[in-house]
Amino acid sequence: MADMVEADLVIKGGKVFYEGDFLEGGVAIVDDKILKVGKDSKLPPAPEHIDAEGKLIMPGLVDLETSLPPFETEDSEDLRSLTMAAVQGGFTTVFLTPDTRPAIIELSDLMEIMENAAGNIFADLGILGSLFSASKNKALFSRFVHGLWGSTVAVNASLRLDLEDIIDAVNKPIDAPVLLRITDIVRNMGEAIGSNGSKSESFYADRPPNLESYMVGTFLSRYSWSNKIALLRVSLSESALRVKVLDSKRGRVQSTVPVIYMFMTKRKAMKLGFMGLVSPPPREDAEVAELIQRVIEGDVSMVCSGHEPIPKSVKSEIVIPGVPTIDVTLRILLTLAKRGLFPLQLIPETLSKRPARFLGLKDRGIISEGYRADLIVVEHREDLVYDPRSSFNVVGYSPLEGEVLCGYVTHAFKRGKLVYEDGSFLSNFGSGKVLLRGQAESKSMRGSENS
Repeated sequence: MADMVEADLVIKGGKVFYEGDFLEGGVAIVDDKILKVGKDSKLPPAPEHIDAEGKLIMPGLVDLETSLPPFETEDSEDLRSLTMAAVQGGFTTVFLTPDTRPAIIELSDLMEIMENAAGNIFADLGILGSLFSASKNKALFSRFVHGLWGSTVAVNASLRLDLEDIIDAVNKPIDAPVLLRITDIVRNMGEAIGSNGSKSESFYADRPPNLESYMVGTFLSRYSWSNKIALLRVSLSESALRVKVLDSKRGRVQSTVPVIYMFMTKRKAMKLGFMGLVSPPPREDAEVAELIQRVIEGDVSMVCSGHEPIPKSVKSEIVIPGVPTIDVTLRILLTLAKRGLFPLQLIPETLSKRPARFLGLKDRGIISEGYRADLIVVEHREDLVYDPRSSFNVVGYSPLEGEVLCGYVTHAFKRGKLVYEDGSFLSNFGSGKVLLRGQAESKSMRGSENS
């Protein structure tokens, strides 16, 4: 019997998320897999034990939208610091959008990212490719679909798209998940801020709430339902409800909200000026409360970090939206849960299980026998004042600086091995891997590159 087999490691004394709820007990691990989940007394013997001391034991989180903005400054994030901050925040798997260094619009860009990641990343890295080549005239994704976990559309320095381009592209069947961010507009991005901060104010004025809901509705009214889509950057209850109404019988489109829209209101963001700019802009207090309710009721099915670590040196000079959030995403939801605004059980559902299922990751996202032992142990009761300088990301600022946030990750396990404990990584060599779709990715990519 399985419960008679000795485990390599047992995590005990915690509250383990199992089949939709937190239960007293722990997890036994053998090799890189979960051997058994249950009460401490029912777990098999093991030479190594970790006492979770009433903490939460969750599956490693899966982030749908992680960005690495294409700037080269001393305070720019790189793959190493990005994935270290991710693990610190509980994410053991992250998905990188194409608007990065280099922008992933050619096969050579994909290969460069993979080379840079070798031995240098601490979370598993899925790479998302642009649907288009730089010319916009042809779809690019199908050329190297086996090396990517999905495709997305994003505004970046090499590629400008309008809604017509996006609708035409996604109406063609693609054998992979598609992640769409369709509410961006380019106007006034990259302009000088100015001494009076007027550019920050015009940024908000150019992005009224009805812009998002209008573009979401326009897209869905003309979409052929040919692909599985995660609609990124949903920031309004109205947008989520439009998706629910128009997609109710098909189940092909899921709304995803970056966690910042569940926490930072327009009132808070306006006080921060250019350092609080995100796109779409944060919403009014009542709209934030309504959006949280949409997540609770399932109209928004997934939460992501929406991590955009724009360097402080860049953000101080020009109007560029985006803030670092990957290290605080879990802590924001734990804070909402402690305040009675969000069910604790929904955190691993929206940050791990559902993203993994959407992306087709069949070996992670839940804690169950036979699944990959990517796990985190979380202190969920203690409040701490957030200091961005305590993060492994290198940008050195955060719109949440000084906020009282609940909880933090005490342990992180990758493939059954303890890689992070009490604020420190146990090895300088990255424990993460680049995730590839299919079984012959390397051959397929080399063949495409040589053709």
